[in-house]
This record gives sequence, structure tokens and C-alpha cells, in this order.
Amino acid sequence: MQSELDISSNRPGSIQVFVSYSRTDRVFVDRLVADLERLNFSVWIDRRGIKAGRQWDNEIVSAIKRCFAMVVVLSNASVKSAGVADEFSSALDGNLLVFTHHARAV
Repeated sequence: MQSELDISSNRPGSIQVFVSYSRTDRVFVDRLVADLERLNFSVWIDRRGIKAGRQWDNEIVSAIKRCFAMVVVLSNASVKSAGVADEFSSALDGNLLVFTHHARAV
């Protein structure tokens, strides 16, 4: 008997997906996040996941550790971003599933 994987966004243990992107791609990323959430993925994105006054880098690393997978949004800006590169590296170090999605031609 196979068990189903629970990907409901409001339950503990749901699949949490970290989205790594360049701010330049914000409009595209907002649509991607909405699409993932419609599919019942729990999405972690910096603009919603970090409260004022918190240490940005520490919050990012902590969020990556809590996630099951990462979507790296690829664009001309993101491939030049040190932050996206650091997030990608942390995901690989943490053995997350990593998916890439092209925002526009790279």
C-alpha cells in the first residue's frame, strides 16, 4: 500500500519550497509563487519569511535548512547574483532537491 505525500500548505510536515531569485524578476516570481501555492506547496520567499530586525543571512540559511526543495529562478540578473549563488550552494550542501526555472533568456 502506497502512502500519499502530503503537500498541503497549512499542515505541519508539508513540502516547503524555497524560492531563490533576483529582485529584478519580482513580477515573474510572484506569479510562480502563486502557481506553486495553488498546487498546495508551502513556499518560503524572503519578502514574506523574514521579519523586520532579523539577521537576513541567518534567516535565509535557516529557511533553506527547513525546506525540502529549492526553485532557482534563472535570469540574466540571477546568474550574476552572489546571493542566489550562495543560496544554491547552501541547498546543495543541505541535499535539497533543486529545480531551475527560466524567467527569461539567460
